[in-house]
Amino acid sequence: MKLPDCAVTRIRHLGKGGIRDFADLARSVQDLVDLSVGQPDFDVPSAVKAAAIGAIEGGFNRYTSTGGIPELRDRIARRVIERHSQWTHYNRDGRDGFDVFVTAGVTGGLILAFMSLVESGNEVLMCDPYFGLYQEAVIMCGGTPVFVDTFPSFQITADLIASHLTERTKILLLNSPSNPTGAVIDREELRKIVTLAESRGVLVISDEIYSDFFYDNAANYPSVADFSTQALVFRGFSKSHSMTGWRIGYVYGPASLIRCMEIVQGQAYVCPATSAQAGAMVALDVPVDEHVQNYWRRKDLVISILSKYFEFSPPRGGFYAFVKVPDHLAMDDLTFAHYAISRGVLVVPGRYFSRRQDHFRISFTCPEKRLEIGLKRLHSLARE
Repeated sequence: MKLPDCAVTRIRHLGKGGIRDFADLARSVQDLVDLSVGQPDFDVPSAVKAAAIGAIEGGFNRYTSTGGIPELRDRIARRVIERHSQWTHYNRDGRDGFDVFVTAGVTGGLILAFMSLVESGNEVLMCDPYFGLYQEAVIMCGGTPVFVDTFPSFQITADLIASHLTERTKILLLNSPSNPTGAVIDREELRKIVTLAESRGVLVISDEIYSDFFYDNAANYPSVADFSTQALVFRGFSKSHSMTGWRIGYVYGPASLIRCMEIVQGQAYVCPATSAQAGAMVALDVPVDEHVQNYWRRKDLVISILSKYFEFSPPRGGFYAFVKVPDHLAMDDLTFAHYAISRGVLVVPGRYFSRRQDHFRISFTCPEKRLEIGLKRLHSLARE
């Protein structure tokens, strides 16, 4: 029987050939240093785990309201008001002001946003390199991803964006700190970008899942919300508190847009997991400064070991580096990644994050001693 056409047939990187399938190739390699996974190596804070367990054992297991536990939404809203002076009118009635919405991770929230906003013929601007979900989700929803090339600095600017705007542009999607590059948009440039987008009637969506890992000064992290109350801003607990499997994040933005997303979520999966929301209530008060400092040291280790033979822009946030395959090796990204596996290092080919095929991504989330071993193996590979 011939299967009907569906949106999945338009997607390049789902199914066979995706990042996880590539990682499967390396499972049989002994003493492999895994620099591919984007998951922190520290554990979920004990207080967060205790809160989730307590909720389950206490019978807090039923549906919550679609947008999340009201107390959690209210606490996040207070944080938004404390962070951003313009965000003063918190409103859950779906009309004016801003609202907060709890999602099944930032990934789930972004898909809800695209389902709510993107229609056939709409263009969504995004940086190249980009997180793979972005283009795939836009395509699934019938939109067209438009890529703004940021090589080699990986710095998006208002001037670069301006040259890609058309009457079909509906959304500008930003990710700072970036996966896969670790790039951070400077505050003044971000102001220019937001001003440009709003002057052209383009909605800004900002994925700030790595905002806690801003190495210059986390307290002064430049957020889109510093300059606009009309943007959708996504944050979560997956990276900051190592809660990747809990699937819990949140978004804040104009109440009217949040209401649209809430309706879609109600039809898709009713509400985020109740126990995960209970854990998130506690995670809001658990500091992560020590972990950020650890990754700062690992970032410096990456720079010190790889910079002699590899070209890359030093990451300023997150825990990734996007590295150019050395020209003298005469390899594309996939060939290099296979070569690296043969030398005991797992990296991710850059084609999963870019239209180019001459870079690879490393994640410095493994223990520091293992990270050093893996980096030295890459150094030796390039030297040879």
